[in-house]
Amino acid sequence: MGVLGLMTFMNNCPGGCEKVSLHELATCRRGAGVGAGVRPGVGAGVRRMAVDAPSMVRTWYTPEAWVQGGQWKEYMASLSRFLKALHNAHLHPVFFFDEGITQMKLQKWVQRRLKNGQEISEIFKYVRHTGQQPGRKMFTIPTCLCTFSKLALRSLGAEVVICLGECDKEVARYAKDMDCIGILSADSDFLIYDTVPLLSAHKLNMDDMSTVMYSREALCRQLGLAVSDLPVLACLVGNDHVSFDELQVFRTRCVGNYRGCRADVIIPRVAQHVSHLPHEHDALKSIERSCFPMRSQGVLCDAVAEYLLPGQCTPWLDCTTDRSEADVESPLCDDANLLQLVQEKTSAGQMNFVHHVLFTGKVEWSNALEDPDEASLPPTALIYRLVRQHIYSLVLGARSVEEASMKPKVKEWMVYHGNSLNEPHLISAVPLTLPGVPLDMYGLWQSEDMSDRKMQAFLACFDLADMFQIFKSLQPAHLALCCLLRYCVTKGSPVAPRAVHLGSMFVRGLYMLLAVNAACGEPFEQEGLMPWMLFDGKLFQLKYHQAHNSSSPTALLKTKEQLQIFGNLFEMCTSAPLRDNDVNSPSTMTEVLVTS
Repeated sequence: MGVLGLMTFMNNCPGGCEKVSLHELATCRRGAGVGAGVRPGVGAGVRRMAVDAPSMVRTWYTPEAWVQGGQWKEYMASLSRFLKALHNAHLHPVFFFDEGITQMKLQKWVQRRLKNGQEISEIFKYVRHTGQQPGRKMFTIPTCLCTFSKLALRSLGAEVVICLGECDKEVARYAKDMDCIGILSADSDFLIYDTVPLLSAHKLNMDDMSTVMYSREALCRQLGLAVSDLPVLACLVGNDHVSFDELQVFRTRCVGNYRGCRADVIIPRVAQHVSHLPHEHDALKSIERSCFPMRSQGVLCDAVAEYLLPGQCTPWLDCTTDRSEADVESPLCDDANLLQLVQEKTSAGQMNFVHHVLFTGKVEWSNALEDPDEASLPPTALIYRLVRQHIYSLVLGARSVEEASMKPKVKEWMVYHGNSLNEPHLISAVPLTLPGVPLDMYGLWQSEDMSDRKMQAFLACFDLADMFQIFKSLQPAHLALCCLLRYCVTKGSPVAPRAVHLGSMFVRGLYMLLAVNAACGEPFEQEGLMPWMLFDGKLFQLKYHQAHNSSSPTALLKTKEQLQIFGNLFEMCTSAPLRDNDVNSPSTMTEVLVTS
């Protein structure tokens, strides 16, 4: 993540890093004078800190049982402790999440996802061979953990910012403008931006709230460069914009026949080369022509420009040229009322999925803990494709097949075994099949007296419109459970599947429930659909194995009240006859319902 080898180089750079206490750092900033770290919106004596949230997820997730789908209540407790510790240190954290992948970083994202897929395959091999929970060295974050972290932090009262474009630049800009004490992250790109200091997420000690602070000035002294030279260095060493392999021709000039990637060799040599170049636009254009003949003209200049914050300039670029992001998409519709509604609801944390679809025309799903060798269970990306298509129909106002054919297709980048990710799948909207007046998202949100209609649309997105009378009396948590079980049983084939794969399917299904809930005018309070209200991976694993050992529902459930609830939910899930395309019997649904 970030500049190749830069963190390793900094750990060995004289004066490059020092251990700091976040509490003491905030105290020092309080004494630094009027305005140091102070901005409206936080209490007196409290200082802001920008947090690159995806970098922190591994630190926050402390439960050992991660492979089964996540221990969500324990995760919420970990987040709560973290927020309390920052509060006690007089710090106001602002958590930044990215909502999508920019075009410049897409190639690197694909490479990482394919590599992560290989790692997940090794995890399943280990589980099959040992029957044990993999150790922390094999750790992969549970499915949708980062996605639900946004909502979890908001529910705990934290300030969360969702970035639709380049998140790193937005974090660096905010931290500088708001005079934050630092940026808590594992991304070395924040050493390249001319912004506040980088605080290590990986070296954060949650017990005493200490970490390592990196010095941009020490890096420049060691390399003999100015801060304005660092973006050029980053792009010529290799980062998310310019790959290491693409730079082989240039690297040969700097380090001769050396073919390794040791940071202590490459970074000083590249820095020396940069220091001898004329600091002007033509120097970068010359390197582009000789080293990137297969890339479009301006790729290096555009990559360097990514590190410039608003109002900043550099001698390396023609600052009169408009370098606004080239891959910003136009919204999929021009309905000003709908766009405003989605913007407002997204700010309140209710429409992240819908917002991304509407404003970018894309959907990206990262890896899930899915067994590539489990042929009986399809990837969750394919299982929930029809649900997404129904959401697209509501968002785009495709009320009929004819209207759907005229609407733009959504580009889906879905990571699953067998998908090469060479290009996105172009997915069409599929209208809901419901009697009465056709529905769209704006109409559902604007109508206050359509609670039944909203719920009918919600169920129709899961192809369960005929279950309305059966499901309408359920509380949201039970409805979510029954809705996902019924849908997965009819669309997949959970006959002796891996419990790990099932856990991923269920949690990703909860994410789809939230998206459908938003598209249907929010018939249910979203808090009741959160994984910490519905799912625990460790308990799921235990009940799964008990069920496969022929334990009866009476043996699996602790109280008569639980047994009665199970009986009611089972009846609601199975009271309608299974359709022709349903591949599982009620007995299979019993097993899945109990283990859930």
